[in-house]
Amino acid sequence: MLNIDDVRRITLDVIAAGALPLSVLGIVNGSSDSAYTEVLIHVRGCHAEPCQLALGVFRTTMESDLRREIAEKLRGHLQ
Repeated sequence: MLNIDDVRRITLDVIAAGALPLSVLGIVNGSSDSAYTEVLIHVRGCHAEPCQLALGVFRTTMESDLRREIAEKLRGHLQ
C-alpha cells in the first residue's frame, strides 16, 4: 500500500507535469487502518468559489494507476 508521502509526491508530480495552477494544502487519512485518503488542493489565482478541491483516492492501487486517477480527477475539476 502506498503511504501518504507517496500520495503527496505523486500529486505534486501530476501538478508539475501538467503545469496546473494548483497547490497541495494537505493529505488526510480516512482513519489509521483505512486506505482511503483525501488530497486537499487550492486553485491558485482563483477568484470564484470553489477555490479548494478535495480528491478522494485509495492508496491500495499501483502508483501508475493512482497517478492516472489523480490527473483525471484534477482535469475534471478544472473543467
